[in-house]
Amino acid sequence: MRDLHMITYLKLALIFLYLVLFSFQSKATLLSFDNEADFNLAIGGMNITTIDFEGVTSGDIIADGDAIQGVTFNYDLGGIQLMVEDFAGTTSGTNYLGTDDGGLFLGGDGFDMSFSSAQMAIGMYIIGAYDEIFADDITLTVAGESVSLSTGFPIDVGDGEAFFIGLVVDNIANAFTSVSLSSASFDQLFNIDDITFAATRQDPPNGIPEPSSLVLMLLALMMFTYRKRKQFNL
Repeated sequence: MRDLHMITYLKLALIFLYLVLFSFQSKATLLSFDNEADFNLAIGGMNITTIDFEGVTSGDIIADGDAIQGVTFNYDLGGIQLMVEDFAGTTSGTNYLGTDDGGLFLGGDGFDMSFSSAQMAIGMYIIGAYDEIFADDITLTVAGESVSLSTGFPIDVGDGEAFFIGLVVDNIANAFTSVSLSSASFDQLFNIDDITFAATRQDPPNGIPEPSSLVLMLLALMMFTYRKRKQFNL
């Protein structure tokens, strides 16, 4: 009878642990950033890559499906194509990402980025003329969850201003392989530069076990306790 009760207990415990694990993996919390310094602090220790477009010739087209530094760009802008430009101010170097429609993105434009490996974070600068970009004009979406642009920390680029938008997922289990950028359908013009993404850490920060490992450890402990109690009862 005691064995039957113990087996029932183990089954209930396994169900509970499974639900805990599922909760960890299914609920992603996106940490939003509106300045690069805080974003860089959050991704410290990760494998970081920045696309600043300086390695691409100004005037070059980035066609739908083209890849740069392991990132594939996909979009449908009604015949308009992404293009690297250099005629306006930007946050680093001279080149930035625009389109072949006057070198600028228009309100309502957007694109997807796919990564060759799982990522924990992505951030970038949105650049426009003075008083052209407003809060919530730009949105980044990962796995159905989104963060929107804040305009609290403008950076002057000479002929306009730039705003940082970034996100970091809270858990390795929620690392992503694609992200969507969208813009509000208003009369706005903007460019993009310094797209930074950070790859998944090889180990959880501070040596904390991942949820799946934690479940296995707890299961092993429960089985050990059960066997010890069984031996004692004998």
